[in-house]
Amino acid sequence: GEKVWMDLAKNPHMIISGTTGSGKSTAIHSIIANLLNYHKAHLYLMDPKQIEFGAYEPHFQKNISFASSYADCLDSLHSIFHLMENRYAHLRDVPNHQFPPVVVIIDEFSDLILQDQNNQFHTLLCRLAQKSRAAKIHLVLSTQRPSATVINGDIKANFPTRLACRVASSIDSKIVLGKVGAEALAGNGDAILDGSIFQMERLQLAYTQPSDIVKNLA
Repeated sequence: GEKVWMDLAKNPHMIISGTTGSGKSTAIHSIIANLLNYHKAHLYLMDPKQIEFGAYEPHFQKNISFASSYADCLDSLHSIFHLMENRYAHLRDVPNHQFPPVVVIIDEFSDLILQDQNNQFHTLLCRLAQKSRAAKIHLVLSTQRPSATVINGDIKANFPTRLACRVASSIDSKIVLGKVGAEALAGNGDAILDGSIFQMERLQLAYTQPSDIVKNLA
């Protein structure tokens, strides 16, 4: 019966997984709503299916950037990587400088990994995750299909925080959480959060619609 809050600064990189109707999309929009309403973050939204982030389109080029094709998403990651390097260079001169947060949210990143013939996207994603925390750059990955080829050892090592909504099988639950349990969730926002602060915490996600979020962005 208590509210659950998670600070991305303390849990900098996160994987969200869940089948259709599980609440996965609601979790993403709740994160976006909090970031835009309270932190004035710059968001990089990537969606190879071009479905999830359409409501935010009028605000692209302001504090929200968007990419959909593999090539555009890879270019965005390169830009974010260069931003990270520039921030580190600035921190060498001004150690306590506070940067505005940048959050990269990739929906169905499995689609991008499957197109990643030369492993460029995967490699850049992991390099960012390894170094970007101190530069105030955070990554959120989302997928309906948590296969071992997509959430592999490198991804697991660099994305320690997991939010599992209902998944299709106990195998999928083990891939996301390292344990069974997510396959038995009720759907509609019933979820398990596991990370550095929360250990297998079961919770109910708050329901958030993109239409409600964009009302506050005018």
